[in-house]
Amino acid sequence: MKIKVSIGNISEALKQVEEYQKSLEKKQKEFLRRIAETGTAEATIQFEQAQYDGENDVVVHEPEWVNDNTIIVKASGSSILFIEFGTGVHYGTPQHEKAEEFGYERGGYGHHRGKNDFWFYQGEPGTNGEEPHDPNMAARGLVFTHGNPANRCMWEASKKMRSELLKIAKEVFG
Repeated sequence: MKIKVSIGNISEALKQVEEYQKSLEKKQKEFLRRIAETGTAEATIQFEQAQYDGENDVVVHEPEWVNDNTIIVKASGSSILFIEFGTGVHYGTPQHEKAEEFGYERGGYGHHRGKNDFWFYQGEPGTNGEEPHDPNMAARGLVFTHGNPANRCMWEASKKMRSELLKIAKEVFG
């Protein structure tokens, strides 16, 4: 922005600066909103497509403003951590990049059942859990599982947001 200032038009220049500041604040909110919407859309897709033995009850929420400069992308559900970080040692995929930081140990869930190649749980089979052939176990609602790979849904959403930063900035700020 260029402003010509002379002794006689200082108040006009100040008015232009204030208008420019308001326009930047408006664009900043638009920029943050668009980045958050990108993350929300990607997280939704990732959670819908996640491989998970059990009931995938994850809900990705609309972006939520914390204050004028902060908007969050969040998801909730009892299965979210199992889907994001995985639950067993069976899958040879690398551990989630943030697992150690958050204290999640591969195979550490469920009295360390995930350290086994397979185990049984009570619930829905999900994407590839199997009902046991033993009728007694099936009658008890048990499901055979190898656990779940780390699907990294929120991690992938954050990567998508970072990859779109420059593009969205150019669109919003010109």
